Amino acid sequence: LFRSPHVDHWHLATVEATRGARAEALKAVLDAVPGARTTAVHASVAAAFLAARAAAPPAGRILVVGSFVTVGEVLRVLETNDEAGGALG
Repeated sequence: LFRSPHVDHWHLATVEATRGARAEALKAVLDAVPGARTTAVHASVAAAFLAARAAAPPAGRILVVGSFVTVGEVLRVLETNDEAGGALG
């Protein structure tokens, strides 16, 4: 997965959960994989998702991986966007 031809960039964030890995630790692992894609660390899952959304081409896809906590945080961003009239696009 780390060297997937379908992943152009990893946007990493620390999830505030007891079992979550720190974003910096994930970055160190990814950066050590030969052929892995580029990485960026963000202050929150929401910030990572918004950065991925801004960087993705119009027909691009964003894959959210992690726990239910991670996906839940992204769903909250999307719900907020829907309530605000779809400012994300």
